[in-house]
Amino acid sequence: MEPGVARAFADYPVRDYFVLERGGLRIGLFGLLGLGAADDSPFIAPAVAAEPIAQARRVVDVLRNREHVDIVIALSHSGTAADPSRSEDVRLADAVPGIDVIVSGHSHSVLARPMDRSGAIIVSAGGQGEYLGRLELAWSNTGGARIVSYALRPITPNIPDDPKIQAAISEFKDTVDREYLQPLGFSYDQVLAENSLSMATPEEMENIDAETGLGDLITDAFREAVRKAEGPAYDPIALVVEPSGSFRDTILPGPVTVEAAFRVLSLGWDDAQTPGYALIALYLRGREIRRLLEVSPSVGPRKSGAFLQFSGVRFTSNPHRMPFERAHDVSILQPDGSYAPIEMGRLYRICTNYYTGLMVDYISRASHGILKMQAKDRAGRPLPELKDAIVDGDPVRPGVQPIKEWVALAAALKSFPDRDGDGIPDIPLRYGKPEGRFASVPSWNPVSLLAGAGLLTFGPLVLIILIIVLAIILIRRRIRRRQSHDLG
Repeated sequence: MEPGVARAFADYPVRDYFVLERGGLRIGLFGLLGLGAADDSPFIAPAVAAEPIAQARRVVDVLRNREHVDIVIALSHSGTAADPSRSEDVRLADAVPGIDVIVSGHSHSVLARPMDRSGAIIVSAGGQGEYLGRLELAWSNTGGARIVSYALRPITPNIPDDPKIQAAISEFKDTVDREYLQPLGFSYDQVLAENSLSMATPEEMENIDAETGLGDLITDAFREAVRKAEGPAYDPIALVVEPSGSFRDTILPGPVTVEAAFRVLSLGWDDAQTPGYALIALYLRGREIRRLLEVSPSVGPRKSGAFLQFSGVRFTSNPHRMPFERAHDVSILQPDGSYAPIEMGRLYRICTNYYTGLMVDYISRASHGILKMQAKDRAGRPLPELKDAIVDGDPVRPGVQPIKEWVALAAALKSFPDRDGDGIPDIPLRYGKPEGRFASVPSWNPVSLLAGAGLLTFGPLVLIILIIVLAIILIRRRIRRRQSHDLG
């Protein structure tokens, strides 16, 4: 780790562990990011993500043998899964003796009952602040920690506000309004639009390869934000891409405020330390876009949150086709608003967020180089830095003024027509259901299995045919030899 980063960790402080003393007990706590930390954190450099099991063993050894704690609690951002072989925190419990409790996160699992694994108690209270988990333990010198009670308390609007906490929230809201939102032309509680639709939740979107009305709304908003920012110099965006894992909330029926729009796309920051990921616009060849479309059907089933939402494309995927050749019948939006079959060698302009652009390296590794892509400029030259692709929200001002994802969404909501005449824009009804941009259609029909396929499909197919032909030839030769031998 670089000296400057190390100093920042020390000043914050970031510690390997922390020891609390409560009721005569020494309680050791440590945090863990999990195996996917490096892949999910492209901004981690120059820090390095170490192997989590080895680090957990090291810290537990220190807590038990140097700090002499009574109870060890791991705060884990690794997660649990229905399949124990894919559950990082189950593997953690099995591999690292000496942990009493694992408070599990990342996977947003709701464990109605604690898991008892290799002497460790694993608990998880879901995500999005849906539950408050309460675990009560008893401890003895001979038996260690045991569960007295465990409950997940639903967080509902009828829970009374704490006056002190509410006062602090009001103060923070004033600060956010004054220092961040007002320069953007917004205020925290400002109503941008009204919503009469039922939209998909992040939990529904995260693990399914399916188009959603919310995904259509947001990707359309990105295209419109770039068009407005660039004005007469606008170079049309052919394709907009947004990972479902970037959606942190849904848009509920009723008034939609600035705060609600921010919650939907609240991830990220920039060099100026302002929240939200910036929009980028870059160029890819048609063959690279075909690879990009394979992320959902071929990578998504193995990585939570990797399914994509699109604007500007129409295609079908078939999960029964060979991996990395599952997308077919691809058409791309043209500048005149029509759709045309994708051209493999043509440059297309695409828009996504900065984080997604940085995840291209992960996609290449996860696909063993099959889905390799290279961000390019308008002339087709590789971009030296992805920051060069950040869309300038105000070309008149010096420097680059990034367009944040959530700001693009807020601007789109504010721009919709008012259907009921109450002076508040209404989200168009077309976003109440998928528009038909893409669909996963399982089929064993030979046409669906082979249409538009390439070497990954036809290579093994040709090899199988050659093996069958060779086997037939060998069998015939053996039969002829036997017949010749019989005649002799």
